[in-house]
Amino acid sequence: MLFNRLVTELKHSPRSFIYLRSKGYKQSDKEFEEIIAKNDSVFQRTRIVRKDENGVRQIPGWPGVDLTKEYKAASAPAKQ
Repeated sequence: MLFNRLVTELKHSPRSFIYLRSKGYKQSDKEFEEIIAKNDSVFQRTRIVRKDENGVRQIPGWPGVDLTKEYKAASAPAKQ
């Protein structure tokens, strides 16, 4: 159930772990990292850009997760 919920959440854009927790996920950063590692054909680590109040990009950004390009391509509806 967690796997499918996470895939659905990531279909349109990558998400930070902080955002996912704000949506009800209970996993810690370490637990998200473990899920990504166990399902590396579906999920990949990413960094979410964050900016300060002046719009200056903060490095390194928030840790997050995205779907792999291969998974997105395989799950996309076939074009006719």
